[in-house]
Amino acid sequence: MFEALHLVDIEEDAATGSPSSISAARGYRPTDLQALAEIGYHYYRAGGLRLAEVIFEGLVAIEPNEAYFALALGLVREHLGHRDDARAMFERAARLDPTDPHAELNLAEIALAERRMRDAE
Repeated sequence: MFEALHLVDIEEDAATGSPSSISAARGYRPTDLQALAEIGYHYYRAGGLRLAEVIFEGLVAIEPNEAYFALALGLVREHLGHRDDARAMFERAARLDPTDPHAELNLAEIALAERRMRDAE
C-alpha cells in the first residue's frame, strides 16, 4: 500500500556544495521527468497549449539543465504567440545542448517570421 521510504544520493554543485537542481535535491528520477514531458507533449499535440506550458514550466524549474524541457517550453510559447519567451527558451536549449540543431532551427524560424533575414542565416 505504501512505498518504502528510501534515501537517495543528491548531486551537489562542486563550487557551492548545494544541490545542483530541484530534481537532484528531491531525488526525482530522469525517467519520471521524461514521463511528465511525454504528457506535456501530448497536450501540446492535442492543442492543450496552456496545460503543456504549465507542465514544461515545471520541468524547466525542476531540471533547468535539461535542454529538451527548454526546447519544448519554447515550442509551446511560440504557438501561444509569445515569441520573446520562445526565443529565450530556444537560446537556453541551444546553450545546454549545442549538438542538437532543433533550437537553432526554431530560432531561425522566428527570425524569418519577423523578417529578420540576417538572423535566420
